[in-house]
Amino acid sequence: MISPWIPLAIGAVCLLIMSIFIANTWYRFPVAPKTPSVAIVVCARDEEDNLMDCLMSLASQDYPDDKLRLILVDHLSQDNTGNIMERFASDMPFETQVIHITEPDPNFKGKVQALVEGLDQLHDEEYVLLTDADCVVPELWVRTLLARFTENVIAVGGIPSIDSESSEESNWLTRLQDIDFRYYYGYAFGLTSFSARLTANKEKNGFKTNWRLIRPAIVSGNNLAFKASLYKECGGFRKIGSSLIEDVDLLLSMINISGGHLAITVSPDARVQTAPQPTLRKLWQQRRRWATSINSFHFFNYFLFLIIFVTRVMLPAMIFIQPWGALGGLLIYSLATAAMVLRVSSLLNRRVHFSDLIMLELFQIFLHSFTVLAVLVRWPVIWKGVNYRKVKA
Repeated sequence: MISPWIPLAIGAVCLLIMSIFIANTWYRFPVAPKTPSVAIVVCARDEEDNLMDCLMSLASQDYPDDKLRLILVDHLSQDNTGNIMERFASDMPFETQVIHITEPDPNFKGKVQALVEGLDQLHDEEYVLLTDADCVVPELWVRTLLARFTENVIAVGGIPSIDSESSEESNWLTRLQDIDFRYYYGYAFGLTSFSARLTANKEKNGFKTNWRLIRPAIVSGNNLAFKASLYKECGGFRKIGSSLIEDVDLLLSMINISGGHLAITVSPDARVQTAPQPTLRKLWQQRRRWATSINSFHFFNYFLFLIIFVTRVMLPAMIFIQPWGALGGLLIYSLATAAMVLRVSSLLNRRVHFSDLIMLELFQIFLHSFTVLAVLVRWPVIWKGVNYRKVKA
């Protein structure tokens, strides 16, 4: 029988670590408004139900039309996605190119083939912005992401969100996904801000050490901007090859080459609304893909996974051998979870229900416990109805 102080100490240590990251959400990356040339890339497969809303939001951007170019990639669609793209391309207020991919490339699994084909069409744009066909972007989306680029920032990520408050289809599952996004992006915001501040302080004091190990790459590819020149320098998605979490692998590659930072913005003007997973099964498949498909090692990303494993898998398992100590440890860490969600919600001007915080705790425990099981028994990753048992060739 282990001492009850062990799970209590684990919860307290993780609470302390989380408190550091929460405190760093008050840090603001410098803002430098600019209007450089931009390419927006949207890849879609069988997205006829969502694509029109996405394209209409892109057409309404508050940005000079002569500085924007839209690249639409119809990736092996079996529905009306390609036709919708062609129809909208002629009505867009800025230059729009449509690419149709009709045959899969065995060298690229998942979404990478579409991204390779789309980004191969870059001209002399300075920045690239990515979003998905099931997303709706705010009017100031382009301006807000670009304003976060400064000397050491090589990529900017915004928070994806689900409209769980006003949507007619809102239910416990959509609220769960929305609150889960707020928690993880609060974590990413705190991590990137912490690493940026630490690096800036070291350089200010004359220590020009390479701090790549503490520069995390936690972001979603449906709300991401990066420097086009750096994308080409690192070889882009063509060099990454097969990946089911290609956005993280790309950022890690760019960070390793440049030593630059990822900046996260939790501004309402950069909050992209995405479609929720319709069922718990689909949600489980999505999160399992995110958790088990990273191909590149990075210290800070795995440090995050370690904290999640300890607090969401080890502590719950300790209930069977030291119930009161484990419950105490879980309660202590739940305070950090609640604080992070409340902080991000305040930045986004969103509400938080107490019942959603409880639901989030239970969901994460079950999700990560089953994710560990999925890794051990090699359950396949599923994306767009295709099973991938081995991502890397």
